[in-house]
Amino acid sequence: MVLKIRHKYIFDFVLLLLLCSFSSVFANSDTEKFKLAESYEKSGDLKNASRLYFELYIFNKHNENYFDAVVRTYKAQNLYSELLPIVEDNLKLRQFSNVYALYGEILWKLGKSNEANKAWQEALELNPENDKAYTDVANTQITCRLYEKAIATLLKARNTLRLKTMFADELSQLYTMMGNYKDATSEILSQFESTRNTGVAQGRFNALFSIPEAKNYIYSQLSDRAGSSNDPEYKRLYAWYLRLLGKHEEAFTIYQKIDDMLKTRGMEVLNFATSSQKDGNYDIALKAYEYIIDKGKSGPYIMNALFGFARTLESKIQSDSGISKETVIGVINRYRLVVKDFYQTPTADDALFRIASLYVEQLDDNQSATKALNELLTKSPGKPIAASALLLLGDISFRSDNPKAAEDYYKKVIGGYKFLSPNEYVITQYRLAELEYFSGDIDSAQVHFGLISVNSRADIANDALEKVVLIEENKSLTSAMQTYAIGEKLEKLKRFDEALAKYTETVNSAEGSDLAERSFIKIARINANLNRFPNSRIAIDSLLSKYPKTIYADYAVFIKANSYMSEKNKEVALKEFTDFLAIYPRSIYLDEVREKIRILRKDKL
Repeated sequence: MVLKIRHKYIFDFVLLLLLCSFSSVFANSDTEKFKLAESYEKSGDLKNASRLYFELYIFNKHNENYFDAVVRTYKAQNLYSELLPIVEDNLKLRQFSNVYALYGEILWKLGKSNEANKAWQEALELNPENDKAYTDVANTQITCRLYEKAIATLLKARNTLRLKTMFADELSQLYTMMGNYKDATSEILSQFESTRNTGVAQGRFNALFSIPEAKNYIYSQLSDRAGSSNDPEYKRLYAWYLRLLGKHEEAFTIYQKIDDMLKTRGMEVLNFATSSQKDGNYDIALKAYEYIIDKGKSGPYIMNALFGFARTLESKIQSDSGISKETVIGVINRYRLVVKDFYQTPTADDALFRIASLYVEQLDDNQSATKALNELLTKSPGKPIAASALLLLGDISFRSDNPKAAEDYYKKVIGGYKFLSPNEYVITQYRLAELEYFSGDIDSAQVHFGLISVNSRADIANDALEKVVLIEENKSLTSAMQTYAIGEKLEKLKRFDEALAKYTETVNSAEGSDLAERSFIKIARINANLNRFPNSRIAIDSLLSKYPKTIYADYAVFIKANSYMSEKNKEVALKEFTDFLAIYPRSIYLDEVREKIRILRKDKL
């Protein structure tokens, strides 16, 4: 008897093990099949993916992942008729709002509008106090582009649940899609008053900004509410919108009020000035910086304002080639005030570097620039900005045609700033490779350019890659390549006539090569920059005549058309640019050409 009982327990135990084993095998099989289906879906093979998902769903209808995968892949293939019975079957097992909402979507896509409306109604009636049901239904209605129905659904939720600001963000987006800017504005402001999320409100108003009638309406609404509210966030939102409208003076006034209200002693105005400077609104930025400066040295942001004022003036100079020498000197003097009054600060270091840059870029005064840079190196040796100073000193030495001194400065950067100033380090590597290239050591330069292009993510890696391609394409033309490199050096030294002579020599010695074509482009571009437009066009015509299949044809024609525009020969320029669109429809210069055509046509009106 005992033996029989034991045998029974053993039998049951073995059976249990077998069942668990089979279960595990099936589970593993399902997992593998699901992964295979996913791989099909990711590769775009929706037919096989949906087939496998459906097989998995048939054997386990309670698995939501399987059901969702079937729905997703069937919808992607527009198999709504095939999907309908699957969803109807699933409704028998899962009477949830999201399934009813999906059911309504499929019915609508199949043209069964009355049945779809009924399904959506049933989804809401399952649990009218649950906001998720309203979201489920509204989302499927949006999928069907039934924006008015989606709005009605969300408004019904708001009324039923008695929450005045519920779904304000969703409603604002729906109203915007329908062009209903008044209700959209109301919902945006309702959401803002509830959350004080300025970023979201700005994003929503930006979307409305494309509707012409909306601009003034939003302006009046914000003006009224900001004027009657002591909430600084409301005023900040209003000031942001004023800037969007280009009403910078009004925005400046609002920021002054916010600053006074919060007693931030200039911080709000400083932020406004900095943002305006970054956006290129230099005049109002200068005015805001002056507002802080006029408060005197006791203010906590006087140093930032002085530096910001000078930096903004410098940016204004860079955007206007007609700025006088006296104006540049005025900016330098502004920077000197920062150095004098805040000598021990990093801002003073930045000011010294900006002074040197202005001397080099605007006044061509290498001696004064060198003096400022040496002062910076004495004041702050070993700091990251010292690498920038050494790099600029190297560039100044190169421009003074002293490559040995340039190399010495560059090697100081390489020796001490690899980790402290990685960007300047990479640029310096490029400069050293350039020195090899200019000196005629082309093979060594190619190796070093190659290392930079492969091992660096800096912007200058693209320049290094271009040099590698140039050298590789013309490897057999050793002498011509060296002549071309000398031409590039002379061009960089601004000895343009000598550079033109070297490029012309390359055209003759490297006939039939990419190097000759590049040299023609160089000749055309230099002449154009020197306002020698007829000479530029002669070079272009020679290139297109000798090398009609040149890969530089679109750029060459672009230079030629632009030369007519620079000569104010608008009729010919317009014809050249218009022909360009037809001849080179895939050119990377299309956007620039279209803009120039727009300007030329506008000038004709």
